[in-house]
Amino acid sequence: MPAPPRPTRLGPYDVGVKIGGGGMATIYLGLGARKDALEKLAALKVIKDELVHDEQHVAMFLDEARILSRLAHPHIIRTLEFGVSGQDRFIAMELLLGRPLEDLWQRTADRGKTLDFTVSAWLAARVAEGLHHAHELRDENGTHLQVIHRDVNPSNIFITYTGQVKLIDFGLAKSIRRRAKSAEGIVKGKVPYLSPEQVTEASIDRRSDVYTLGTTLWELTTGKRLFKRKSDVETIMAIRRAEIPDPREANPEYPDALWAIVKRSLAPDRSDRYPTAEAMRADLDKLVKSRLGDAPGKPRAGAVVKRRLEETMNDLFPGERERQLAWLLAATDHTTPPPSHTVRPPAPLPEVEAQRDPPNEPPPPEPGAPREAEVVVAPDALDGGESSSEASAARETQARTTPSAAASKTTLKTARPRAKRTKDEASATSAAKRAKRGSGEAGAGAAASGAGREGRKAGDPDRIAPSRSSGATRVGIALVVALVVALALYAALR
Repeated sequence: MPAPPRPTRLGPYDVGVKIGGGGMATIYLGLGARKDALEKLAALKVIKDELVHDEQHVAMFLDEARILSRLAHPHIIRTLEFGVSGQDRFIAMELLLGRPLEDLWQRTADRGKTLDFTVSAWLAARVAEGLHHAHELRDENGTHLQVIHRDVNPSNIFITYTGQVKLIDFGLAKSIRRRAKSAEGIVKGKVPYLSPEQVTEASIDRRSDVYTLGTTLWELTTGKRLFKRKSDVETIMAIRRAEIPDPREANPEYPDALWAIVKRSLAPDRSDRYPTAEAMRADLDKLVKSRLGDAPGKPRAGAVVKRRLEETMNDLFPGERERQLAWLLAATDHTTPPPSHTVRPPAPLPEVEAQRDPPNEPPPPEPGAPREAEVVVAPDALDGGESSSEASAARETQARTTPSAAASKTTLKTARPRAKRTKDEASATSAAKRAKRGSGEAGAGAAASGAGREGRKAGDPDRIAPSRSSGATRVGIALVVALVVALALYAALR
């Protein structure tokens, strides 16, 4: 069956080269073809043709578009417009040149350094400012939409070469107007950046985003990972234990005021955290001004730090800005038709890198399959305790990270548990289990949970039997072997 033709026009944009793609969407370079185009250049995110009739994927795509279209803030990536052109559903987003914060963190860590404390605090304040705008969003009737990003982490914070800070990827955002609903037991977000309430499947509010921003800030200012461990089960256990090392013990120069902000944002009990992202921003900006000695007659603190951030970008990625501009000039060449292959930019672009596939570009998921942006937690498996027959039958874990995450999708399987384990071990392992049994979205995921449970009772080969059954099986085998040996000896003696 021939592939459907690529679109040539979406809204006011001519469709240029393909610059990225993933399981759910393809990204094209949009060229403003009419005067009503808000930008001459845009990133066009187009849902894949094979998914246009899948209600769940379309609902997820349109949910993201509706939320993004209402967000208008300098520290949130701008959505220029969204719509339907023929069979194509698309979102047109501003095109930014720069790097994800994750790349800055990694490059400085590779040098054995951390980002400047003042720059880190200012940067986090800008993200908090954007988050507060999203948290306060209301519809045309004044109804509070209760938007929660749910995926604040260094890969979803974008830094331009001119020092702009942008919060991106609201694909997992929760709001009361969201039509695509997660199945029971599905928790959205990148595993090392989940909040305690996400891990325990409690209800979440804006303070969950405050916590994950706190995790990001701790890592940014220490050059280390806070909760990430060798496996997702261990990572979940670390989040549940809520052990937050004091950075001042390893670095005496770490500011006391900065630690106070980070510590409060990472309070395990959300009632002890900042009540809003705006309150966190206020403390961060106060810290920045105190460190720069902001006073009348001096350059504004924001301008000073933004210039430092721009210099940091040029230092960490020398010559890259010029290479991206050269790529962009070539990609917008109107003299030749767009090539059929993907023309990757020399450095990641927001919302483009988030859709990137491995080089062989595997086919998109089947209709009803989950996005690669979820972690599944079983609410009924979080009680902890020693191994029971039900818990020991659930010793697999599959954790899916966001497409933009550096960590790849992983599947973890644990051996049959020992007779006794700590409460945290039993709880965390069981909590991660549900990814195998109910990883579908919305109704599909709920159905998969029930079907998976019945399938395992019927003899699923992936099932690890309860320890008592396994013991009985081993005893039975031993008796059969002993009987065979005895018969053989008897025959030999005769």
